[in-house]
Amino acid sequence: MAQDAVGRKMNIPKNIIICGNPGTGKTTLIKEALMPFKKKVSGFMTEEIRGAEGREGFRMISMDGRHGILASKMLNSCLKLGKYRIDAAVIENIAVVSMLEGLEKRDLIIIDEIGAMETVSEKFTETAVKCLLSANPVLATARLGSKPFEKEFRNMENTEVLTLDRSVYPSVSKKVKEWLAHWSDKLADKNNP
Repeated sequence: MAQDAVGRKMNIPKNIIICGNPGTGKTTLIKEALMPFKKKVSGFMTEEIRGAEGREGFRMISMDGRHGILASKMLNSCLKLGKYRIDAAVIENIAVVSMLEGLEKRDLIIIDEIGAMETVSEKFTETAVKCLLSANPVLATARLGSKPFEKEFRNMENTEVLTLDRSVYPSVSKKVKEWLAHWSDKLADKNNP
């Protein structure tokens, strides 16, 4: 069990899930927090694609640099959510593959994000659940109020759900950085006996 600066025992969860409304900085927080740890993680992140008229879609990027267009207004796909068409092949070739690689390498796994677009892929949903239930630590994001996800996350053993908005950004960021440092050290010890 980890200790704080004055030696008190701290309970560090295996999983942290950051829930927030769109635009509250979930992905930005993870990018900032990951800077010192990037080589020690697997998984993926999702970024907005912005154009002259605002958000045009979403790009999925694995931690090792593979990327593709997850969703776009212009995509040729029969899968649609709101105004966006979704490419399930990108979900399975980037998100699913990178999560499975993380499980195999026993890495810390980033899942940004567990949402309605990503879960159009049954393989994605199965793999995300497998990661959350595995021995690997997982840092994930989800939209605040996601149904049924948020309620299920809150009921998961050894998982802490952090609600993010601009007023608590600094404290959530600090907690995530401490969590990353703890698990990074623990995984380094495990992988280098």
